[in-house]
Amino acid sequence: MRKEKEHEIVEEALRTFLHRYFTQRDIPGTLELLSPGFFGVGIWEGERVLSKEAFAQMMNSKVFQKKSPISYTIADFAARERAAGCWDCSCMLSPEQEQEENSAPVRLTAGFHWENDRYLLDTLHLSQGRTTVRTGDFAALQFATREGGKERRQDLRERMELLGQVMPGGILGGYLEEGFPLYVANQRFLDMVGYKNLRELEDAFQGLIINMIHPQDRKRVREELAGLRWPGDQYEIQHRLKRKDGSSLWVHNIGRRTVAVDGQDTIVSVLVDISRQVHSRACLERAALTDPLTGIRNRKSGEACIQQQLQQVSRYLFVIIDLDKFKHVNDIYGHDQGDEALCAVAGMLRRSFRKTDVVYRLGGDEFAIFASDWDDVAPLKSKLQRLIDSYRTMMEEKWPEAGSTLSMGGVYSSRPVPFQELYRLADQMLYQVKKSQKGRCVLKSLE
Repeated sequence: MRKEKEHEIVEEALRTFLHRYFTQRDIPGTLELLSPGFFGVGIWEGERVLSKEAFAQMMNSKVFQKKSPISYTIADFAARERAAGCWDCSCMLSPEQEQEENSAPVRLTAGFHWENDRYLLDTLHLSQGRTTVRTGDFAALQFATREGGKERRQDLRERMELLGQVMPGGILGGYLEEGFPLYVANQRFLDMVGYKNLRELEDAFQGLIINMIHPQDRKRVREELAGLRWPGDQYEIQHRLKRKDGSSLWVHNIGRRTVAVDGQDTIVSVLVDISRQVHSRACLERAALTDPLTGIRNRKSGEACIQQQLQQVSRYLFVIIDLDKFKHVNDIYGHDQGDEALCAVAGMLRRSFRKTDVVYRLGGDEFAIFASDWDDVAPLKSKLQRLIDSYRTMMEEKWPEAGSTLSMGGVYSSRPVPFQELYRLADQMLYQVKKSQKGRCVLKSLE
């Protein structure tokens, strides 16, 4: 009994929407019946909308407001409850008078959900049958379909024709099965990944969408799509796609779960190439963490990395490095030569230590090193001494009149020490070196 009553309420909600939209042309009245998450596709010029905001823009357009009221009859109304408070419905709309644009009957499908004591429209799709195909209708689309007959292909083409005209990126669809077997792809998507035709794409990836996705991103994509429980559920994710030439491109992937004409669950996505934006963002992030002159980490990045490692490593060595009399290099040979010397020191440090160690520029002519998880401190001391010797040799060969040397002061330990305390202790050791005898390294154990 409850379902019968709900069925009537849903039908009345649809009739109210259609009356306000087609006959009254009541913009506020129509919009108040749409869900905030409304997603719909229309069939006439200017009526292809994918959000409530777009629907409002369409109704406020001059083209829409010039349209005459449409009288119609509703036939073959059917509705079913998809979940508690969520209904799908379908009907045929037949114009009562011949109109130049839309005289043929229109199939309408819609979805409603209960909110604030009434049903709101979630989805709307209008399709108008044709017995012929117009030239250029589907020129931009190529389709991959399983055995399913003309009905599947026609239904798919009608939907994708509409979507393809308004979407800013490539269109890709697949079945909600293991590996997401390919369902549909348009020419724009083929161009994005560098394939000439659909058969070539299918052969390259064994007909599975999951194989098109970068291996490191497949888990995230699977998890995102696993959350789609009902037709109309939307997903949005950024990931990489594999291209024919072996490269990858970043895409912003937004789509929905839907149902094919034979009742199989599918997903249809719109993918926009965002590789340039991702690259630009990565460059900006890298620039924020890198010393612009030497290319090694800057002070902020280096200290943040050390603070993180201090919570995880068992043994560590922290050393502060100062280039003695480096001002003489700039004064005697010029700042361009001084910059060259600084870059040379950064290169020495980078080559001498592992990628897991932290090498960074404190600023000016000071650098720092954090090495962790070593077995014996003796080899590290030898390595630091070789750096001092290499610097002295470089100075004698290239900038002998400066008389610059390299001084180091540091500490090592296996017990936790806050970074600020670690820095203070290493700085004390460097001060002792510069005060007594420059051009050498002194390390202190904190055990």
